[in-house]
Amino acid sequence: MKLKQYFTTTKSFSDAYLISASESYLCELDRPHEESFPTASFIWPYGCTRSHVVRLFTPAKKIRKAEAAFLCDNIFDLWICGKQVASEIRHLPLTDVTALVCDKENDLHLRVYQSATYESYSSAITGGIRLTYDDGSVEEILTDGSFKTVQLADFWDTEEPEGFERATENRFGGTRINVMQRHPIALRRSFIFVRDITLTELPISANLYASALGCYEPYLNGQRISDSFFMPFCENYKKEYQTFDLLPLLKKGENTLGLISGNGSYNCHSWGTLRANLPEMIATLELEYADGRKEYIHTDESWLCAPSPLVENDLQYGERYDARLEIPNWCTPLRDPSPFRAVSCRKSDETDTLMAQSYPFIKKASERRPALLKILPDGAPLYDLGECIAGRARAIFKGLARGKSVRIRYCERLTDGLPENGAYVTVYYPNDCAKNGNSPAFLRNIDVYTARGDELERYECRFSYTGFRYLWVEGLDSLDQLTDLVAFELHNELTESGSVTT
Repeated sequence: MKLKQYFTTTKSFSDAYLISASESYLCELDRPHEESFPTASFIWPYGCTRSHVVRLFTPAKKIRKAEAAFLCDNIFDLWICGKQVASEIRHLPLTDVTALVCDKENDLHLRVYQSATYESYSSAITGGIRLTYDDGSVEEILTDGSFKTVQLADFWDTEEPEGFERATENRFGGTRINVMQRHPIALRRSFIFVRDITLTELPISANLYASALGCYEPYLNGQRISDSFFMPFCENYKKEYQTFDLLPLLKKGENTLGLISGNGSYNCHSWGTLRANLPEMIATLELEYADGRKEYIHTDESWLCAPSPLVENDLQYGERYDARLEIPNWCTPLRDPSPFRAVSCRKSDETDTLMAQSYPFIKKASERRPALLKILPDGAPLYDLGECIAGRARAIFKGLARGKSVRIRYCERLTDGLPENGAYVTVYYPNDCAKNGNSPAFLRNIDVYTARGDELERYECRFSYTGFRYLWVEGLDSLDQLTDLVAFELHNELTESGSVTT
């Protein structure tokens, strides 16, 4: 990323690095590969309740033995040449499948389901097939980019077509697949980044220029610098930076600059796609002093990082926030240093440029308290805003036990007096979105809060939004544990330039 032709108010970002989570943290957050195929990649459909993954292969020689093994976060089914090998399992240890493999073209068909728990929606599969030939040589067919997904039903269909277990071509345009050596849950994880700054004198101006692959929130000395959401919200087709005046928050002596990373549109192209790119931050702080001197503080190897309490976040799928992982005073010199490690750095891509943001920031347009409509059959309180808005919610909980998880859920309409599951209506294999389905937790628009155990706890969604009228809270022991619920509307802070009367 460079700002050569656009960044005219300060030194260019040529001295700033893109910083991301440390390699050691990514290794710790990674998930294990299937033990028989440790070099196989994780493959992961971009997003739906169930996906069909296909790999065609032809043995190079006469086979003595064929063995298959796969490991998935959620359950999967496996067919080879139309014969079912496994059904609704998470791990297939190395299994002899010699009788199913012929000396001509074979088709391996996986039916994979997305997340099985509400705590995460990142589900990936890894593994492969090992062919041992009569001459003793071995060929391994590993999960990688040669696997492809096939779309067998249109979005509104609710059944798989007959013979789906041997289908190898897309019927409705197809979907893509993520291929990565690391598990998506490690790559998509939110991190906090900090840099201590010692000022022997106060500057006369202090401007922070920042951007991200993903999105970010900036902080200084424990205070959020901006009340804007989803910066930079440009779907990364054009890369933009934001400018912040830090002078009112700076003090003589010790200061701490902080950033929190989110996935943003970098990992969510639309409501139905889940990507797994590693978010990266970039920033330059320009300090100008009374004698004309300028000092620049860039994102580089001097920054530190630690995992944030946001264990997952997606623009539309929701957030997973574990308050037990909060680091007190994380953006001050008083923080506990033990969780923090050096960041990973890389120089910017010479093909990328950054431009100043050219449109108004996304802000809270309004806040309103929804009315309690009813208590649902499972005991969850259902609230009604009276109209659809685009936004999210803030809640205050009382007396939640440490480790207790509650779910705030959103929808636009009711069916027979009950909330619709899914994004807007229940479509595309609805049984996978039911409580007893194969993918029970792959429901969109859910925020999960895990309590730290304080008497009062406040949670506000920061990296997700959706259209909704109704919201309900699952997992409460009693209704009085929810002491406040506020829905807030989000949109660009536009200036009214005219009106129409009809």
